[in-house]
Amino acid sequence: LPAAAELRVGGSIADLSARLPPALDGGFMPSKVAAVANGAIDAAAFAAGAITSTVLADDAITGAKIANGSITATEAPALANLDVAVSTRAQAGDAVALTADERNAVADALLDRSLSGHTTAGTAGKALSNVDAAISTLPSAAANASAVWATALPGSFSSGQAGNVLAGRAAPGDAMALVADAVSAAAVSTAGAAKVAGAVLDEPLGTHTTPGTGGVALSRIDATVTSRAATGAAMALTSGERNAVASVIDGLLTTNHGSGNWITATGFAVAGDAMALTPGERTAVASASAAATAPAVWATAVGTPASGTFGWYVRRLFQAVFNRQELALTGGGRITFYDDDSATPICTVDLRDVANNAIVIPATTPARRAKAVFA
Repeated sequence: LPAAAELRVGGSIADLSARLPPALDGGFMPSKVAAVANGAIDAAAFAAGAITSTVLADDAITGAKIANGSITATEAPALANLDVAVSTRAQAGDAVALTADERNAVADALLDRSLSGHTTAGTAGKALSNVDAAISTLPSAAANASAVWATALPGSFSSGQAGNVLAGRAAPGDAMALVADAVSAAAVSTAGAAKVAGAVLDEPLGTHTTPGTGGVALSRIDATVTSRAATGAAMALTSGERNAVASVIDGLLTTNHGSGNWITATGFAVAGDAMALTPGERTAVASASAAATAPAVWATAVGTPASGTFGWYVRRLFQAVFNRQELALTGGGRITFYDDDSATPICTVDLRDVANNAIVIPATTPARRAKAVFA
C-alpha cells in the first residue's frame, strides 16, 4: 500500500462495496480475471498437482479453447493411442494375465539366457551355473564302469558288502566241495541234473569250435533231418555244382571217347561232316561183304526220308504205283498222283497223243484208281 495515511479510490464507497465479494474464501478474496497477457502464466507458475481433474470443470477444455498449432504433427499420432480410458489400463504393480504365446516367449527367453552373466551368490542364475560346472566335472559313465570293474576284490570290503560277497563266489572251473548232507542225492540227481541239462541245451553252439568236441558235432546239425534229401531223391544242383559235375563227365568222356568239349558240345563231327577213317576202320569197311550190306539196306524202314534222297525216291515210286490216281480233262488230259492219305496231291503228269496234242477222253466223271490194298 502507499505510504500515505489514506487510500484514494475513485468512485463512491457504495460502488466499491458493491464490487467486493460478500465473504472471503479460506482467507482469500475470490476474484475473476478478465484477460491474461500471453506468457503471463507458464508451467513454472503452477505447483506440482495444482491442476487436477477435480479442479477442472467438465468440458472446461474444449477444442475451441486449444489454439491452432498447439498440437503438432509429431504429437498427433500419440493422441491416437488414447483409444480407451486411461483408468482402464493396468497400473504399476498390477498383476497381468499373459497369453499362451506370451508365456512361451517369456519361458524361451529365460531358458535361452546365458548363465555366464549371473554371478550374484544366492540367485537362481548363479545356482544353475554352479550345477552346470559341477556336472561337467563328474567322470563319464565309461570311467565309472572302468573304476568299478578295476577294483580289486575283496579289497577293503567287509563281510556282507557286495565286493566281499562277489570275491567269495567260485570262479569258472573252480572245484566245488559239497557239504556233507547239504543236499540230498535225489535233489542232485533230479533238480541239479535238470539245471545242468538245461544249461547245456541252452548253450550257443557258435562258441564251441574245437574240432572233435560235441559242440562242433552238434553245430553241424543246423537243419531238421526231414528237410534233407533222402537216398535216391532228385537234387537241384547250383550253377557251380552243375559245372563241377560237367567237368568231371567231360574228363571221363574225353578219356574214353576222344577229344572234344562235352560241356559245350563242340569239337565233334556233325551230320554231313567228312570223316577220315583210320586204317583199321577202312579195313573193317572193306571186309564187309555186299551180301551182308544189301539185306541191311533193303530191310531198312522207309519212314519219311529227306527230299532228294534214295529213300525218298523209293517212297515216291511206291506211291505212284500203288496210291490213288485220277485222270481228268484239266490241262488237256492230266493224271494226278496222291499221297498216302489219298487226298494230298504229290505230283501230276500231263497226257498227250503222238502229235503232242491234248488227248480226248469222255467228258464225264474223271477216271479214278483207288489206293492199292495189299492182301
